[in-house]
Amino acid sequence: MTTPTTHQALCVKCQRICLVTVNSDEIPSAKYLALSYVWGGGPKNFILTKANLQDYCRHHGLPPLAATIADAIELTRSLEQSYLWDDSLCIISDDAQDKAMQIPAMTSIYGCALLTIIAAAGEDADHGLPGLRIPRPEKEVVDIGSYQIVQSHTPTTPSYGRPIAET
Repeated sequence: MTTPTTHQALCVKCQRICLVTVNSDEIPSAKYLALSYVWGGGPKNFILTKANLQDYCRHHGLPPLAATIADAIELTRSLEQSYLWDDSLCIISDDAQDKAMQIPAMTSIYGCALLTIIAAAGEDADHGLPGLRIPRPEKEVVDIGSYQIVQSHTPTTPSYGRPIAET
């Protein structure tokens, strides 16, 4: 595997837990999911760089991932899809040429995805996707004739809505 050229992009192959190269002319017809999430602060030991590109392209070559990314890979598999695009793993962060190509293409990348997973919950990438790793809270349902009333969830922390409001 070599560094992607101007006509290539990277995706996570979820069954193999590694990066693979996709030719840019294949992206509109490729079947993949995309992930959008709150990166948050703190160290990110999984971000793609020139130094770790070769390792990340090996079978099971990805390092331990943040919970949100790991959950997105699991969700992609459960939807019987093979590929996931995630900016932290699919854009070479210390390669100015790759960033100059990939960042302007993000609109097309998200637009061509079968589905974009938007993980707006949590303060950072380690929050995970609610309902996968962490069960969602039970909601009380009351039947009134032919109607059902579902108790809404009231956030218990003031920061719950902040990530959404700041996007």
